[in-house]
Amino acid sequence: MILKGRSPSTMILKGRSPATMILKGRDPSNMILKDRSPSTMILKGRSSATMILKGRDPSNMILKGKSLSTMILKGRSPSTMILKDRSPSTMILKGRSPSTMIPKDRSPSTMILKGRS
Repeated sequence: MILKGRSPSTMILKGRSPATMILKGRDPSNMILKDRSPSTMILKGRSSATMILKGRDPSNMILKGKSLSTMILKGRSPSTMILKDRSPSTMILKGRSPSTMIPKDRSPSTMILKGRS
């Protein structure tokens, strides 16, 4: 690391030492001044407590209809995905099973003939 110019002494020459970071306002104490501390994040409404108030916690996701129980009601559960013709048995009927993929020239032998091996 010293040969690549990343030693602490060359970092100071490049202006990346902790002392110059403080001068540029990037030390941890100035991060608090730049409104990124947990206390100011609460003031800006980005804490976990205000996220609950904005309806983004898991309990309010149920109220917004994004829980697993309402996903089942909307037909997005794994059991209703089978009803929407995405089960292996209906995929075979649509010609998308692994056994019918081979007559569609996707087998390894025909892929070699097409130059896609």
